[in-house]
Amino acid sequence: MSNSLSGLAYIEVAKMLERGQAQGHTENKWKDETVKFHTDKAAGHIKQHWLVKSGKMESDENHLQNALCRMAMALYVEKVDAKS
Repeated sequence: MSNSLSGLAYIEVAKMLERGQAQGHTENKWKDETVKFHTDKAAGHIKQHWLVKSGKMESDENHLQNALCRMAMALYVEKVDAKS
């Protein structure tokens, strides 16, 4: 595990993207979605994280990792794709 915030974030987003491809998600299809789509998904994962932590929901999914990945996707779409 990385000792830096940026290193940890990079590793966690990379893991999530790799897992998504392994589950059959089309590579880079997320670039076709809007910033709002990704931020809404991230917010849902944050809510699910707290539901799991409070014992109100069970899940094997890493919701913080998912939220981080969705926020990175939103940032990419806003900053990079907007320039295309």
